[in-house]
Amino acid sequence: MSKRSISVFFAFLLLFPTVYMFGFGAVAAEEQTTLVVGVMGYPDSLNPFNAIMSSSFQVISLIYDMAINGYGPDNNPVPDLAESWEVSEDGKVWTLHIVKNATWHDGVPVTAEDVKFTIDYIIDYPYFRPDYQQSMVISYLSTVERVECPDNYTVKVYFSEPLACFRQPFFFIVPKHIWENVDPIAAQTNITCFEEDFPPIGSGPFIFEEAVRDQYIKLRANKDYFMGAPKYDYLIFKYYTDESTMIADFLAGKLDYIDLSTETYEQIKGQPNIVTYAYPSLSIMELGFNCWEDLTESKGHPALLDTRVRRAIAHAINKTELVEVALKGLGEVGQSILTPQHKIYYWEPSEDEVIEFNLSKANQILDEAGYLDVDNDGIRETPPYILVDLNDNGVIDLPDENITIPEDKRELKFSIWVDESDAEEIAMLPLIEEWLNEIGIKLKEKNIVDSDTMIDVNLSGEMDLYLWGWGWDIDPDFALSVFTTDQIGWWSDCFYSNPNYDELYEKQHVEVNITKRVEIVKEMQKILYYDCPYVVIAYPYSLTAHRTDRFKGWIDETEHPGASLDFEKWGYLALEPVEKPEGPAKMPLTWILGGIIVIVVIIAAVLFLKKRTPKTS
Repeated sequence: MSKRSISVFFAFLLLFPTVYMFGFGAVAAEEQTTLVVGVMGYPDSLNPFNAIMSSSFQVISLIYDMAINGYGPDNNPVPDLAESWEVSEDGKVWTLHIVKNATWHDGVPVTAEDVKFTIDYIIDYPYFRPDYQQSMVISYLSTVERVECPDNYTVKVYFSEPLACFRQPFFFIVPKHIWENVDPIAAQTNITCFEEDFPPIGSGPFIFEEAVRDQYIKLRANKDYFMGAPKYDYLIFKYYTDESTMIADFLAGKLDYIDLSTETYEQIKGQPNIVTYAYPSLSIMELGFNCWEDLTESKGHPALLDTRVRRAIAHAINKTELVEVALKGLGEVGQSILTPQHKIYYWEPSEDEVIEFNLSKANQILDEAGYLDVDNDGIRETPPYILVDLNDNGVIDLPDENITIPEDKRELKFSIWVDESDAEEIAMLPLIEEWLNEIGIKLKEKNIVDSDTMIDVNLSGEMDLYLWGWGWDIDPDFALSVFTTDQIGWWSDCFYSNPNYDELYEKQHVEVNITKRVEIVKEMQKILYYDCPYVVIAYPYSLTAHRTDRFKGWIDETEHPGASLDFEKWGYLALEPVEKPEGPAKMPLTWILGGIIVIVVIIAAVLFLKKRTPKTS
C-alpha cells in the first residue's frame, strides 16, 4: 500500500465516527416507531386523584395500573397488579395477590404497600375536596375499614359491609414513595402531573416523556412492563380543537387512530387503508335541568324545580328525530340513565310507561299546572304561588312558604349551555328550540362554550338547561351515585335530591345478591325517569377509525361493546408496526448524505496529498 493510500485509509478511519453519527446512527433513530392518536380536547389533568375529562383517563390508563381491571376484553374484571384474589364468604374480606415482577417507572419495585397506601390515601376522605375526582373513586371503597399487608405481595382489604361495586373497581394504584410526600389537599387541587408540577410515575405500559399544552402528550414504551412491552417505541396523543384539521391529518397518514363525530364518520368510511367502527357504548347524551332547591345558591330558574315542567319538556323532545338528524342514525333512542350495555341492570319503560313525544300532552301538563301565557306574547309565566304546597303533585317541598319569584324569572325563558366540542349536541339545539317554542318556553341564551367553562358553570349552578353527556363505568354504582343528594356540589350536574332515591342507592351499594341488586337498580332508574332531572336523549355509538398501513393487530371494537381502545391497554399492547414489503433496498437519506461527505473528504484528502507529495524520478 502506498503512502498516499495509507493516508487516505487513515483519513477514512478518522472520519468513520462522523459517518456513523450522520448515517448509521441516524438510521437507528429512524427505525424507532411511533403510534399517533388524534384527540379532540386536551386533558384537564394526568393526576388520577383529580382528573375529570375522558381525554385525561385515556392517558392515565396507560401510565398507571389498577389493582383489578374492571374493563376486561369481555367487560368482566381481569387481573392487573393483582394477579388473583379471593373473597370471604360474607364478602367482607378481599385478599389480593400482587404480581412480583412489576416496577414503577423510576425502577422501584411495586409492592403490596403501594396498594395499601393508595386505598388509605383515598379513604382518608376529609382531606379531599369532594367536587373533584375523589368523590367518584370513593364509592368503590366507601365501606373499607382497614387494609393490611401480611407480606410484600399480599393485600387484605376489610369492609364493614360487603361492597357490590368492588368487583369492578375504578381507581389507579400510585407509588407510595412519591405520593406519601404529597399533601392530600394539594393532590386534589393544584397538582395536574404535567411538567409544571412533577411528571406522573406509574407502573403501566407507557412512561410519560413530555407534554405541550393543547398540542400533544408523548409517552415512551415501558420495555420492562410486567405484562409484556409494547411492540413500538412511542405513543403520541395529538390534540385538536378543529375536527376537520384532525380528519385531514388522519387521511394524510399523520394519525393512526381517532374518535369520530357522526359527520366525519360518514366522510371517511370506506377510504383506502382505513377501518371504521360504530358500536354501542356506555355513554348517554342528555338534556339536563338545574334542580337545585337552594334558591339562595342556585342561579337556575325556579320553575325547573317543578317536576311537571320538566316532564312537559320531556314530552316536547322528539328523541327519534334527534337521533336521526343529529346522530345520523348512529345511536339509539335513550330512556334510562343506564345504557343497554349495562345488561341485566338496564331498565326500559314499557309502551304504556314511556314519556312519548307529544306536544299536545306537554301543553296540557303546563296548562293544568297553572303556567299560562297571561300576556299572550307566546311565553308562559310562573305565578308567584306555583312552588308552594304542591308536594302532592310531585313538586319538592320547599321550606319557605313565602317564596317570591323574581320578576326576571316569571316567564319560562331559560338559558341553555352546550360543549363546543360536541358537534352532535350543537346540531340538536335548533330542533329543541323549535319544540320548546311550541309549548310556550323560550331559550333566552344559547351558550356554546369550552369544556372548562361547562364544568365551572355547572359547579356554580349557573345554568337552567344544558346538553351534555356521560361515559359511565361498567358497574352502575357511580352512574347512580351522581343523582344522590350527597353528590350536590360534587359530581351531580343537575343538583337533584330525592330522599327515597338516596335510600335505595345505599341499599344497592352494599347488596351483593345480584338478583336483589338488579331489582333495586331498576327501581332507581324508574324514579329518575319520571322525576326527569335528565331527559336522556340518546345512547350514542362509539365511532372510531384506524389506519392499517402502519400498524397491525387492531382489536375489533365491535366485539367489546361498552369499551374501546381508549381505555383498553391490551389493545395498545396488541399493536405492532406493519412489516415493510420486501423489494429493492432503498438507501436512507442519511446514508447518502454521509456517503457524500466521505467522498468529498476523501477527494479533498487525495488532492491535498497529491499536492504535498514530492515528485520522484
